[in-house]
Amino acid sequence: MWYAVMLLASQYVGSAALDVPVAGNPMVASDSTFARTLPAAIPADAMHASRPASTRVEPSTRALAPSWSSSFAYARDGIFVRVALDGVDAGWFLLDTGASATVVDTSVVRERHLAVIGHDSVEGTAGTMGTTLYELGNVSVNGATAIAVTGIAQDLRGFPSPDGKSLAGILGSDFLGAYAVRIDYATHEVTFTGAAADSTLPGRTRIHFDLDHGSPRVPVTLDGCLMTEFRIDTGLHGADGDAPYLAVTEDVWLGIARARTGQVVTHAVWVRGLGDGDVVRPAVQIARVTIGAAGVDAPWVIPQPPRGYFARPDAVSLLGNGVLQRFSPVTIDFLTGSLYLTVAK
Repeated sequence: MWYAVMLLASQYVGSAALDVPVAGNPMVASDSTFARTLPAAIPADAMHASRPASTRVEPSTRALAPSWSSSFAYARDGIFVRVALDGVDAGWFLLDTGASATVVDTSVVRERHLAVIGHDSVEGTAGTMGTTLYELGNVSVNGATAIAVTGIAQDLRGFPSPDGKSLAGILGSDFLGAYAVRIDYATHEVTFTGAAADSTLPGRTRIHFDLDHGSPRVPVTLDGCLMTEFRIDTGLHGADGDAPYLAVTEDVWLGIARARTGQVVTHAVWVRGLGDGDVVRPAVQIARVTIGAAGVDAPWVIPQPPRGYFARPDAVSLLGNGVLQRFSPVTIDFLTGSLYLTVAK
């Protein structure tokens, strides 16, 4: 059996100053400030249906709903949780709303003697490659459990993990999609609740999302004038100091270039994706990214060439923890299609 899976693997940013032409402004020179952009995983086609708009759940219903909390390690702007397979700890997994298929490292396959049940076609930044489907059993995070999960195997060496060892896996929305997922970046705690989030809590702004290949997709405005859509992808992490990175499609990149006038701030970044070696891309700083009533000043945008996933006509841009952590706690409610960001009044 073959399944269609999209997977955008690690992206890394290097540290060598280069002159990089920027679309629409070929005379811009790079500076010497560099940062490190870490894994951006974007599997797959497991969940396409849009969720209905949020309906209020009465407090008594929420109180009775099952809820599980777990601490997480926050390393290099990535969320890492301990995951158990059939009740036995398997190691650190990257919590990734951009992945709709759960991924395990090939070392986990060998150690657990996981059974092969089929094959996959994995689409990354440089094209498509084959992989194998395995029976993972029950996947759980401190009590929150998905039964009889099918996952794919990838060599995750080079992905970061909190203890410096090889990353054991990537926890995708085939698990996350059963919950309202609350992420508290201040306390490093994630909570999985089996009922809709409370929409009446003060200080929060709600943005409705649709599911795009399992990932939440929300309307976003760049520089106050360019309206587009982004996936909420917690597997995309990295920042230049306090300024987050955004991965943008070619169309969005060209739209930014057309809207900009005069000199822009840019630097060159080394990027590595699935099936790709190190390549150099420009990162350009824009004025602002806005999601509903929430906004972040001076983010960096990195263009994604039209290959692999980004060659698809339905490809959209990505934003990750670098933006979300500004509005903690954040709730991604897969049950009602609602993103809640905490915004100071």
